[in-house]
Amino acid sequence: MTALTFKSTVIPLVMAKPEFWMLLGLNLGIGYARRAGLYDPDDYHMTLAMGLTGVTGSLMTFFVVFYNGNVFSRYQKLYELTKGMSENCLYICSIIDKDVKNKALQRKLLRWLLASCFVFFFERTGEGGGEGVADSEFQQLANLGLITAEEVKALKNHGKTMKHWAIPSFVLLHWSMKLYRVHTARIADLDKTYFVVRKCQEDVVEMLELPMPFQYYHIMNLMLMLNLCLWAYSLALVDTYFAPVIFFFVQLMFQGMRELSIALADPYGTDETDFPLNEWMTGLYMRIHAIAEDEFDAAASVKLDDIAPLHQLTYGQNIIDVLEDSKTEATGESADKTADWRAKKKSEGGKKVADTKKADDQSGDYKALPIDEPAGERKSKKHSQKEEHHEDEEEEDDGGD
Repeated sequence: MTALTFKSTVIPLVMAKPEFWMLLGLNLGIGYARRAGLYDPDDYHMTLAMGLTGVTGSLMTFFVVFYNGNVFSRYQKLYELTKGMSENCLYICSIIDKDVKNKALQRKLLRWLLASCFVFFFERTGEGGGEGVADSEFQQLANLGLITAEEVKALKNHGKTMKHWAIPSFVLLHWSMKLYRVHTARIADLDKTYFVVRKCQEDVVEMLELPMPFQYYHIMNLMLMLNLCLWAYSLALVDTYFAPVIFFFVQLMFQGMRELSIALADPYGTDETDFPLNEWMTGLYMRIHAIAEDEFDAAASVKLDDIAPLHQLTYGQNIIDVLEDSKTEATGESADKTADWRAKKKSEGGKKVADTKKADDQSGDYKALPIDEPAGERKSKKHSQKEEHHEDEEEEDDGGD
């Protein structure tokens, strides 16, 4: 059950905090003292009904939920920007492969493009010789053949000169744009997409440089700790053994929401909620390699004289099953939902559904293409349908007379 999962959740983070055990100890200690006769709140006029904590509880809930909602919106935006950067890198690769004829130039441009993406995330996760890029990280790029030793030296000099203003990821994009303009004419779509990639990078930087204000985070924590202290005391005075259990879970939920918000605020790291950057960047490298080094020449292999028209369909025909993978596997059944739907339509006397055949095509076995009818049969069928329709109209006219 998902609810009982412990690993890869915020629960370990909450239980590692000393304040969690201090508050739980406060609740258990007061409860034990009261039951053992060591402390009677009535003697000191210190009774606290749960109803009196309603105002502070409502304020705490508002602060925590509002903060969590804003942080999650920020998390979603960072996700969109990160994935958008990768997707636009693929667009750049496609444009370069299509419009830049020099293969060596293509490879160099794409090497700098990949290096720019990798360096951008190096900048987010540490500090080193190129504003967040360590020597070991530069060495990774050199081992992949993305940049040369001379280029590494230039990037390090840029970092030393500019310090915290350094932008090595943008420098690599700039080099790539300059190089292609030296050897080819301007490609408007390529220039535009280069700057879209940079815009994604810059938007990420701006969002990370503008976290939620510390004052808001401070008042939220103040309300959280104040209300949890009041609940720890109030529930300790309730004469039931369920009281500490209830407090344990209430405390776990509210402190868990706070820890989750902290983890979501900066998803470029090694927390459980952080983006799998290594996996994403490996996927980006593989996809760019697949496009740039594709040996299939689509333009040369296609003979346009042999291309037949698309199969003609009519309303009610179902030609493909996009839910093929969702067939039941646990019971070993191989029920084809499309076939079931077709059989049901036929049994109900509804609209006819196209019969299918296996297409004689080298590119794959399309199991749901409609059977082609000879032209003569189609014409005769249409003619017979027209005659039937004409006879029906004459019968209606006779009935009206």
